[in-house]
Amino acid sequence: ASGKILDPKTPSCAMCKDKNYTRTYCRASKKHKTLPWSTVYVMLSARDGPHAAAAVAAQEPATKKAKVEDG
Repeated sequence: ASGKILDPKTPSCAMCKDKNYTRTYCRASKKHKTLPWSTVYVMLSARDGPHAAAAVAAQEPATKKAKVEDG
């Protein structure tokens, strides 16, 4: 985020938020560029192979109830 110009409507940084400063004061006047949250990257991958069906079956409930219709 350093070097990039942030939108003045971006939430104020953690320090300014603790001091109850407005986001305009933080971003435009003080030129703060840090975000009030941390970024976490997550990598997801699909399961392939002979164990994929077993993993899905283990997550399903053991018994399923039949739907009863009133008729």
